Amino acid sequence: MRIILFYSGIESFNYFTDEIDNELKKRGCETYIWDLNAGSQNSPHSYDGMLQFCEKGVDAVICFDRLGVNEQVYKEFWNMLECCVVNILMDPPFRFHPLMEDPPQKYIQFCPDTHHVEYTKKYFPKVKKVMFLPHAGTKPDKPPIPYSERKYDILFSGTYYNPKIYVDQIYNLVGGNSILFEIYMDAAQDLFANRQKTLEQALMDALTGHNISLDTTFFKSLMRLSEPLDWMVRMHYRELVIKELLDAGFELFVIGRGWENFPKKERHKLNILSDRIPFKQTFYYMENAKINLNIMPCFKGGTHDRVFNSLLLKSVCLTDTSSWLLRNFTDGEDIAFYSLTGLETLPGKVKSLLENEEKSKKIIENGYKKVSDNFVWKNNVDVILREISLMMGK
Repeated sequence: MRIILFYSGIESFNYFTDEIDNELKKRGCETYIWDLNAGSQNSPHSYDGMLQFCEKGVDAVICFDRLGVNEQVYKEFWNMLECCVVNILMDPPFRFHPLMEDPPQKYIQFCPDTHHVEYTKKYFPKVKKVMFLPHAGTKPDKPPIPYSERKYDILFSGTYYNPKIYVDQIYNLVGGNSILFEIYMDAAQDLFANRQKTLEQALMDALTGHNISLDTTFFKSLMRLSEPLDWMVRMHYRELVIKELLDAGFELFVIGRGWENFPKKERHKLNILSDRIPFKQTFYYMENAKINLNIMPCFKGGTHDRVFNSLLLKSVCLTDTSSWLLRNFTDGEDIAFYSLTGLETLPGKVKSLLENEEKSKKIIENGYKKVSDNFVWKNNVDVILREISLMMGK
């Protein structure tokens, strides 16, 4: 197969692209990576180079979060070449309504959450092929750091921003419309109180609470504007979880932007290791942690690469749950779960993991085997190539 991939301004997506490209080449595929930010010449990933690659035909293009098919001219070009467009979503589909309203002719959409698949099927019938695809982890190319020699007891990698900043963003989005603002705020409070609800469910319930009935088109518009609500809920739970552990006296290490704004007290031991580092370099910190803490985004039926990479780096993954994680992992056997509805038990769970080294090592070894066998880029590329072949009749 001849396949085009993309570099963009999102560094983590570029890393994922390289991982897929390596796997494709192992299978004998011919590939070209087009840098969407590069000029026409003097780059190994230029636009001109992409056009030359296309002269011999293209079977498929593979992108993340529609970067490479988001412009109408790109979509028309891929349609002209009659190639398959594979769009791997890393974020919720409500961010990508325009593409799903008018997708390429031969289009496959992968989602990291089963609810995202159902959302797409429900509201975007033109997307004929949408499937669940978990995130993937990367096997390390060197021996692990011995567990007892690791620098950090507990590490969290991810951004933090004060949830309140998103209130202003929502207010500005709705243009001061008091009813819409109240609906979004009611949905936020519902999501704070009911961790298992999806954003879609919370918005529907908020509308019902105001005795408002919207047709599908208007409701989709509400979802399309709900990105600040999604981020507010994510940051709300990150703040709750981190604060629970700090208040219990644990020392935490974090990497990511915004942590200087975290509302910590003087007795809190919150160490900011780095604010902005390339995705691959996060592995250096993760492999030095005994416990890698994960706080799921609003993926009620999904995955996150932190889960898989934590276990591949021979660290305990301590995470809240999703329906998919509960089906595929077992607490205390190959992962460590905690509940956002019972955070008062989290400190005890951490204490037990840190004090019982043999228990933690057992979780790590079992989790490593499960992930390395099932949830690495090799597995995902197998699925991607199978679906391309089916669509292209090969």
